[in-house]
Amino acid sequence: MSYDIDVKVNGQWISELGAVLVGRTLPTLPEAEENIVKLAGRDGELDFGTTYATRPLELSFYIMGDRSEYHGIVNRLANIFHAKRGDLELIFSDIPKKRYMAQYRGSVDYDQSSVNHQVNFPFKMYDPFPESSTEFVFETTITQGSEVINIPSSGDIPTPPKMVLTNTGSTTIQKFKIQNEYLLEG
Repeated sequence: MSYDIDVKVNGQWISELGAVLVGRTLPTLPEAEENIVKLAGRDGELDFGTTYATRPLELSFYIMGDRSEYHGIVNRLANIFHAKRGDLELIFSDIPKKRYMAQYRGSVDYDQSSVNHQVNFPFKMYDPFPESSTEFVFETTITQGSEVINIPSSGDIPTPPKMVLTNTGSTTIQKFKIQNEYLLEG
């Protein structure tokens, strides 16, 4: 299978290092975990709902170049994915509005003889859902009292927007109120 996509890790496109993303294994949903308690002397179990576990993610790369470049490129990738770096921001070129926060976990699978130019890196998403991109900027001028402004969100789950208010004039603004409400649709 050939991918025509790339992945950006903490702002660095991996293709610029001489590696091509050829596989991405990401389950549609993380594993569901039941939160139950069995009490002595009581039949059945008490159900405290279901939560999601961490989500595994594996990226497979084909290392470009000849044999002499193979180990250097693998080492550069290992340095970028280093476990001590903590959460890495992964953005895929085919899903640019989502950021996946993941940490390298496990062991690198690659052929040290460099005959097979593929290398696989396992990751774990401790917060199993991607975040929406924060690059959206919305600017408006408030000209009257009690004005309602809708702030769009491209995320799947309602999340409070980050708001920055700037007074560009010299007049002091008094009795200013910010109210954040979500309207549930459907």
